[in-house]
Amino acid sequence: MRSTYWKGVFLAWFVLALVTPCLGSSITFEATNLNDSGGADRWAYSYRVSGNFNMFSGFTVYFGVGDSANISASNPQDLGDWDVLTWEPDPGIPDDGAYDAMALVDNASLNSVFNVGFDWMGSSAPGSQYFEIYDENFQILESGYTTLALSAPIATPEPGTFLLVGFGGVALLIFKFRKSNTEA
Repeated sequence: MRSTYWKGVFLAWFVLALVTPCLGSSITFEATNLNDSGGADRWAYSYRVSGNFNMFSGFTVYFGVGDSANISASNPQDLGDWDVLTWEPDPGIPDDGAYDAMALVDNASLNSVFNVGFDWMGSSAPGSQYFEIYDENFQILESGYTTLALSAPIATPEPGTFLLVGFGGVALLIFKFRKSNTEA
């Protein structure tokens, strides 16, 4: 019976480890189809970023070569804690274009929205993009894909909430196994 008890405890902690986010940074976007001009399909993305950024750390969102052109930061003057840079995709290399924002201070503010405009050359509407989050030594800490922001924000529990729920689950398992051992 004791091995069943420890298997239950191990299983509870394993499940908790799977659902608890490790680093917790994310980039969401809202897409706006702008008035097209000169035959270009013009779009604007507004990024919201979560995480903790210290001086010279930052993030890069990539625009695929052959999919995008004329990438421009729309509000760099509004981002006092950030240095924003864009570059074009280069089909000759080939290399993706990007929107990059580097923090100029520790704990850079994430209250602002990071805006970028671009011409879309893909066959359907643009969607999620690959991103990387880097530290002050330009080492990649995280990578993933941007996610479409929902119109109504969803509350995301803090990691401490997951731990509290996990401890409660473990306590219930211990109580269940102790009760079944005393009845046997």
